[in-house]
Amino acid sequence: MSAASSTICLRRLNMDNSWEIHWGGERILLDPWLIGPEIDGFKQFNMQWLSEPAVALDQISEPNRIVISQPYSDHCHELTLNEMPSSANIEGVDRAIKRLTKQGFSNVGAIGDFNISLKVTVMRPSKAKPPLYEAIVISWNNDFIFYAPHGFDLHPSQMETFRDKTCRLLITTFTDFRLPFFLGGVINPGANAALRLAQQLGAEYVTNTHDDAKPGRGLVLKLAKVEYPNWDTIVFSAPQKRLVAENYDWMEI
Repeated sequence: MSAASSTICLRRLNMDNSWEIHWGGERILLDPWLIGPEIDGFKQFNMQWLSEPAVALDQISEPNRIVISQPYSDHCHELTLNEMPSSANIEGVDRAIKRLTKQGFSNVGAIGDFNISLKVTVMRPSKAKPPLYEAIVISWNNDFIFYAPHGFDLHPSQMETFRDKTCRLLITTFTDFRLPFFLGGVINPGANAALRLAQQLGAEYVTNTHDDAKPGRGLVLKLAKVEYPNWDTIVFSAPQKRLVAENYDWMEI
């Protein structure tokens, strides 16, 4: 691993929801999906492809940690994970680890099992009914990154976790994606929810994720009502600044 630095270096790995982050001397991949389609359940239910090719596997620095935020195929993508170096530890939310263990992955653990200089924790939604979408917090000293690819509704008790800490970066969706209630209802809560979360956290920078209009087929896309972000109408309030990630270039904050 490289020497620890307070500078956060990050880039997209696909145009939807995969990221590479170098921070605090560690190299982390978030929800890597780099090859092939993603299938939820079976093809007739939901099958989608990336709208643009992802970063090639041989162009990615060997990670020491791979973090999986959700158990679904666009986050927990076995085909991609099978191509990752065996030295990389995979940590994820409970349902993702159960899925990977059933598939025969051995280098897996719960969120936080492989903490070195960075502390990775999971925030669980306060509601009890599915679908349940967790958020991931990556911390170094008193700074943190908040990763919520499906948005997150912070409970007041959870807000106390961040007292006297600095949110350097919020990575979250700005898309409003809804399905009928029997298929999960609100999947992504939209731009207003993202701006509210940014204000709650006092985030210095905000970048969007999970907003790609991916081609696909199946029942989900037939029934979905989707509103993608219109950046001409989205206004950030101080101190938040938008970190624009429209390609695969590295960014520093």
